[in-house]
Amino acid sequence: MKIERLMHAGIPILMNRGWQEISRSLDRLALAAGPDHGLRLFEHLAPQPLIEGPGQEQAAAEALAAFRNSCSQRFFAGITHPQTTALLEAHAPDICAKVIEMGDAICERRF
Repeated sequence: MKIERLMHAGIPILMNRGWQEISRSLDRLALAAGPDHGLRLFEHLAPQPLIEGPGQEQAAAEALAAFRNSCSQRFFAGITHPQTTALLEAHAPDICAKVIEMGDAICERRF
């Protein structure tokens, strides 16, 4: 926020900005500490295994397969449908190019 806007902002806006900064600082602190450094503020948000112990990967693969098999019954045809790509390329080639460009930027960590 620019200093000029800050000078004319009301108390609620300043309080909101303050809480945003505190939240951002805590997020960064938790990320910087990492899982092995004793700071576990956001441990509950870490990815949890589907099943503990042996067979965990097999159980995860089976759950994903079951989800993919049942998607077509519960959801509309979407990104996994074979014709989706062809329809998008035919009706919105500019958008397709932009989506690919944005995806490449994300993969290269350019935001």
